[in-house]
Order: sequence, then C-alpha cells, then structure tokens
Amino acid sequence: MHEQCGRPVAELGLSSELVAPFAQMLLGALDEIAMAIARSDDREAALATGRHAVRELLRRIFVG
Repeated sequence: MHEQCGRPVAELGLSSELVAPFAQMLLGALDEIAMAIARSDDREAALATGRHAVRELLRRIFVG
C-alpha cells in the first residue's frame, strides 16, 4: 500500500515516514464511524451521516 500512496503523498508534501501513521489514523476514524453506525438505533440515518462525515473528512484532508 505504501508504494500505491507514493505519488499522492508526494503531491501533498507528506513525508514518507508519516504515511503509515496517517493511514492508521484514518483507519481508526473509519472504524469509529462504523461502530457508531452499528450501534445506532436508526442505522439508515447514521449511515447517511457517516458517509457525509467521511467524505467531508477526506475532502478536507486531501483538497484542503
């Protein structure tokens, strides 16, 4: 995976030693939203909110 992220990482100006920690943080965030959806009484609403939150998180990270 590290090799696949090389070009986008370089374009973002992220040093290669931060790729793994950033990936771990993103995975942790995705795990947390998945758990929140799973625990929700209204999973459809939680899923919609979770999707929106993930899109916004990624947009802010990668677009600025």
